[in-house]
Amino acid sequence: MTRRRHQTLVLSYTLTCNARCAHCVSLAGPKVKRRMPLAEALEIYTGAARSGLFDTVYLTGGENLLHRDDVLELCRHGTALGLRTEVISNGFWALDVERGLAFLAPLVEAGLSTLQISIDHHHLPYVAAPRVRHALEVVRRLGLQPQLCTAIDRKEPAPPPEIEDPIQAGRLRLDQVTAESFDALVAAEWAAIDPDVEQLLVLYGVPRSECVPVHVKSSLLRAGDPRAEAIVARYVHPKIVVHHQYTGPVGRGATLEALPRWHVDQWQDESCHQAGESPLVTAEGDVFPCCSSWANEPQMRTTRCSGGNVEEITHAIRQDPIARFMHYQGPRQLVVFLRAQGHDLPEQYGNICDFCSSLLARFSRPQLEAFIEQYYQDQPHRRTFATRGLVFDAQVQDHEAFSSI
Repeated sequence: MTRRRHQTLVLSYTLTCNARCAHCVSLAGPKVKRRMPLAEALEIYTGAARSGLFDTVYLTGGENLLHRDDVLELCRHGTALGLRTEVISNGFWALDVERGLAFLAPLVEAGLSTLQISIDHHHLPYVAAPRVRHALEVVRRLGLQPQLCTAIDRKEPAPPPEIEDPIQAGRLRLDQVTAESFDALVAAEWAAIDPDVEQLLVLYGVPRSECVPVHVKSSLLRAGDPRAEAIVARYVHPKIVVHHQYTGPVGRGATLEALPRWHVDQWQDESCHQAGESPLVTAEGDVFPCCSSWANEPQMRTTRCSGGNVEEITHAIRQDPIARFMHYQGPRQLVVFLRAQGHDLPEQYGNICDFCSSLLARFSRPQLEAFIEQYYQDQPHRRTFATRGLVFDAQVQDHEAFSSI
């Protein structure tokens, strides 16, 4: 959790949605009438720009494009301030390509920089696959990068293997890229992606040959090389970038019996790098360290956002002991510690957010802060690592290694 520029501020502008997906982390739906006043959202944009810490505001929810005129105003304001606006949508508005163009073009003209489309088995009953395909075509015609955000079920408790950077691994040579070699590379890179993602693309009628896994684009963007930028423009931009994440039994998904769970002892420790790095402001102005189910527990907010005090809320999150613990140690560490003390916590968990949710729902903020202090008294070396901005490596055991850092 470092103070740096170019962070993303996540704004949950509305929780109203045309869909009521069974896995929805934020509990959005047609009957949910939570929506931030436009004037307050504009103030947050102004505060984000004034802070110098953010270059992007990401609108989540909820389906923000149900309030297209508000989003249009936010895009205009953000552009004037030098901020990017990114939106995630389910594509309900793309009844066909022509009507989709009429709907989205004013937003792009106002400065909308990214539009991601969500797809999964839970969205499909509410937004038919043809609308998603229309939305992707609309985005492409308007000059933006088409992007899909997919959600699939996890199959094992171990964290998925980290996907190698294809440039660092030598699979992508910046001086040897042609259309044919790039397509061959992308086809090979799909081997590192959960096959359920490809099955989801088939279900929606999106050819895999038109898609690029997001790690390929990320590798090129990180390279900081003009040749990589040229490859993105020529070979990546015309394709659909595919992101994927795993669903979990949090939010409305907590009621899904079909979602797999595993015993706490089967899980590996996993620090949550998202906690504190992309702060979330809810429709009511509550501030949370991440955009997961934490926001479903309003009593666990870090602070409040008022008058566009974005720099203040960023400082508050970086000092939040609960957010710092999740970022550096991960929620499983605290669950295991408290279970050993006899606290009544579940045995089964579906993902890292499930660990966190079980703590946030059962204990007050003062209680969790006291537990964290007890934990660090029991394991002071971990506090040392966190104080120095480092994630503890369980394989490092001796004091000399700690003191050399």
